Amino acid sequence: MGKFYQARDKEFIDYQLYQLDGLTLRGPQSSRSDGIAYLGAAQTFGTYCEDPFPTIIGRTLGVGTMNLGRGGAGPDYYLSSQDSQALLGLANQARLVVVQVMSGRSINNSVFFCGLGASKGHRLPDGQPMRSEQVWSDLFLGGDKRGDDPEFIEKLIEENSRAYVEKMVQLLNKISVPKILFWFSERAPESYRFPSRQRLEELRFSRTPQGRLSAKVLYKLGMWDRSPKPSLLGKFPHLVTEPMLKMIRPFADAFVECSTAAGMPQPLLNSQGIIVDYNRYYPSPEMHQKAAKALLPSCQAMLT
Repeated sequence: MGKFYQARDKEFIDYQLYQLDGLTLRGPQSSRSDGIAYLGAAQTFGTYCEDPFPTIIGRTLGVGTMNLGRGGAGPDYYLSSQDSQALLGLANQARLVVVQVMSGRSINNSVFFCGLGASKGHRLPDGQPMRSEQVWSDLFLGGDKRGDDPEFIEKLIEENSRAYVEKMVQLLNKISVPKILFWFSERAPESYRFPSRQRLEELRFSRTPQGRLSAKVLYKLGMWDRSPKPSLLGKFPHLVTEPMLKMIRPFADAFVECSTAAGMPQPLLNSQGIIVDYNRYYPSPEMHQKAAKALLPSCQAMLT
């Protein structure tokens, strides 16, 4: 995924990718082998950010930095992907590991299998190659008729939640050195709740004859980032609620929360300094600065 980001974003940023133990990692490469390793998704990798929070912390504390973040990653990426052994090996060589609370979309369940522990996989049982967000979107919007039954959706969300908690706990237990569980999001943990049956029914009865929803209905039901209602999956980390987080927290040595939307949306400037687009999803540089500030006290205390 790092190579994909570099190819896509070369007009805006150089991620200073490098190779280590067969892995392509986010740079800059540290000259020190001790220090802090970071596990997480694009928010940890630092998409669209020259100075992501792992780099800021390493520079501030004068310790080595190992950014093991990967776009779209869920806990299974570090547990069962082809890279998991190398990733956990590097993490357990560090003095401290920071584990991001990752998305609940990137989890295997009865309708989606993500073999690499990330957002790409295939739908079950037909094996259709698909991203996780498309699987959930089809269930909500009529592309997958199983979503016509609100009880099916409710049971799937319950199944997905259990699997997510189990996998995050497994990941934390695989880390033998001190570890910090890190919440990094535009929203607070308590701000998201699973869609109610009423909202699911609203979706079902708002479809067009072709089985889709109009733009107006999508807006009202919170299917777009700018909608007045919260997204059905919630802002990142999608499908993760405060009760789920409370079940995971005891398995880490510390918990740090950074909930902020500072600097969003982030203007993306080309080499001539002209705004060519806006980043409305990944954490802005200002958010990374706040993340580093939130993590620094715990990191410093646990390294001494």
